[in-house]
Amino acid sequence: MKQIKIKPRYSKKNGQMSIDIDRNELPFEVKDKAVVYIPPKAVAGNHIHSRQEALVCLGENVDFIWLDKAGKQRITKMHQRGQQLIITIVPSGVPHAVRNNSTSQPAILIEYADEQITPATQQPAKVI
Repeated sequence: MKQIKIKPRYSKKNGQMSIDIDRNELPFEVKDKAVVYIPPKAVAGNHIHSRQEALVCLGENVDFIWLDKAGKQRITKMHQRGQQLIITIVPSGVPHAVRNNSTSQPAILIEYADEQITPATQQPAKVI
């Protein structure tokens, strides 16, 4: 899975930062955007679809989980405290899920995609 570091507009020593959510360099034309709320200990996704996605995670204990071409489960952190924010690029056709491991804090995803999502373009997948 490809991850791209986000260049903030500015950041402060206390960890505060500002990013321009409309000016990220993505490998596709953005045709759909959404904000996804993931409660503590919840899983989002667990699906596969034809569109490409780019996900920015605003949460500190969140895993991106996907199945590689051999069907093996892979896990990567989406953001860690004190680290620069990243964009996780999800190619089309990759089964994936996002797991919020926090017991008390929600996770927020900013989601970009190259096409609108519809029930016909998205299928359940057993990732987790």
